[in-house]
Amino acid sequence: MATVASHEQELIAQLEASRVEAGELLDEARVKARKHLQDSEATLSDEIASMRREREAVREQSFQETVTAAEACLVSVRENVATQVDAMAQEVLSLFMPNATSGN
Repeated sequence: MATVASHEQELIAQLEASRVEAGELLDEARVKARKHLQDSEATLSDEIASMRREREAVREQSFQETVTAAEACLVSVRENVATQVDAMAQEVLSLFMPNATSGN
């Protein structure tokens, strides 16, 4: 009977040691999982920031292209208007001074 009790005590001790070890392994796994989650969140955050910077660069390039096109259009309109104003000024002058436009 003493042998059975001794064996039973050993099994209980092993069971307790296994529980402690399982608890430690579980704690270790939780720490590793938290670390992995933090690393993943940091990586995701970096990737999102990078994508935002890229989108902002594309948006800025598109804006600059639009501004450049608008400025070119404005120059063209200004030149066209200046030409029309000169032509109208000559026409008005010719109404009041017919000889002014003939070059004499």
